[in-house]
Amino acid sequence: MIHLDDGGYEVRIFKTGVADLPANRVGVRLGIYASWLELVGYDLPATHVNHSVNPSLCWRALISRREPLQLTVHLLDHNDRQVTQSSGALFGAETVSGQWPQGVVCIPWMLTAPAEPGIYRLQLDVDAAGQGRVPALSRQNEPVSDKLFVGPVKVAPAPVSADELRQARASNVRLGDAIGLVAYSVQRQSDSASVTLYWKGLGQASTEYTVFVHLLDTNGTVRAQLDSQPWRRRYPTSIWDIGEIVRDDYSFSLLDLPPGEYRIAIGMYEYPGLVRLSILDASGNDWGDHLVLDDAVQVTK
Repeated sequence: MIHLDDGGYEVRIFKTGVADLPANRVGVRLGIYASWLELVGYDLPATHVNHSVNPSLCWRALISRREPLQLTVHLLDHNDRQVTQSSGALFGAETVSGQWPQGVVCIPWMLTAPAEPGIYRLQLDVDAAGQGRVPALSRQNEPVSDKLFVGPVKVAPAPVSADELRQARASNVRLGDAIGLVAYSVQRQSDSASVTLYWKGLGQASTEYTVFVHLLDTNGTVRAQLDSQPWRRRYPTSIWDIGEIVRDDYSFSLLDLPPGEYRIAIGMYEYPGLVRLSILDASGNDWGDHLVLDDAVQVTK
């Protein structure tokens, strides 16, 4: 750190010690009665289910101290229920009992990934040896909270393989401006029928759209229906990446239906306005507000 005097104003130039600062900046200070350290920010690599969550947390010591700091990182779901946690030395194992490091130090962490996709967040608890919890401070160095929350942490579904897509029926249509349906498959089981939809993010959707899946008889009457945000409401369209393909499964019971041929119609709408997205083909032709899939479902007794 270099101190300069510019007309009575103190100018401080810090050497961070890292080539690149984290993508997500925080700038929260923590301490007991004084600012001890700062959470500069964090990086969150893309994560899929069945893979570990690997945040990198970047800290900067504001004063010279020696006592060990313990960090516990909790992964919380959308209801703030803990999924998993990990604990260790805040500045890394090499500084457990030594002088706090100078500059910005970025420490990688690893947490077990949740089994379901969706949006999560991290809770950070900092404890000092012999002194307990180290709180976040206001500008007046008054305790604000003994917990820090960072995120969101996006956990995506497992990627869809090229082979799986090739086995599905291609469907090159677009719903609105941001979502495409690239393929689908319909399966008939003994007492049920299921449909798998392969969505694709074409742009950044600002709305969390709801999918509707209708089972139609030969008169076009809806005999069963399912309405849900994708992945059983766990993976809303607003968090899809451009180019991301999302597998989305739905299933109908056929037990109470009379014999006959049934078709499946799908689409999306915004809630609570219930305005459906227009469906357009590759040439830009408007197909209306729903798509009837080619595959029929036969019910026999």
